[in-house]
Amino acid sequence: RNIHTIMMASDVCQVPPKPLLPANCQTKYILDKKSIEAGPCVDYDEIVYTSLIQTYLGLLCYDNAIFLAERLAAHCPQSENAIYLLSYCHYRSGSPKQARSVLLTRWLGRTAPASCSRWSFSPSVYGGSEANLERTRSAARYLLAKCCFDLGLYDEAEEALLRHCREVFFKAVSDGKGNICGAKVRGNVNDAMDKWILQTTPCPVPNGPAGLQLLGNIC
Repeated sequence: RNIHTIMMASDVCQVPPKPLLPANCQTKYILDKKSIEAGPCVDYDEIVYTSLIQTYLGLLCYDNAIFLAERLAAHCPQSENAIYLLSYCHYRSGSPKQARSVLLTRWLGRTAPASCSRWSFSPSVYGGSEANLERTRSAARYLLAKCCFDLGLYDEAEEALLRHCREVFFKAVSDGKGNICGAKVRGNVNDAMDKWILQTTPCPVPNGPAGLQLLGNIC
């Protein structure tokens, strides 16, 4: 459905008919559109949706935010940003079970295009830089861990935080021919990875210090 049709459906999502976009969203949309004109192809509707969802989250209008996040996920099914926003809306509304389900089925459980890996779907909403994409993925991993923690699924929460770290760690060990942080990996590999996590900047655990705190609560 066209985004302007959705905006005007005030009887469904209670969006004020005037103005069509809140003033701060109009400004943000214009600035973001100008900032990426020279960049890769981006769906401008996704930018508008994202701004509106963030606005309604800030206003604690969770039903509105979830409604628009569902529309965004349907409009941009390959966008990791869209999937993360939908799961985040569910979590903020007090439904970690639904947020976890979205992340497992639409993010981790989906089939990626042939040209992409399991962890690489589509560019970020704001230009598709690798840094922006990795921030979205880190936030999604942390959110999945939070959902699992809230639901008492502690092993799953730990895996959500450490799976990607483990992959990066073993790749670094392989690239270093058995060495990591200038030292040979011997004995307990988990101890070596713990040391590597604390010495690596930025922290490889999703959401950095917050992720480490959550990991401490889990363990």
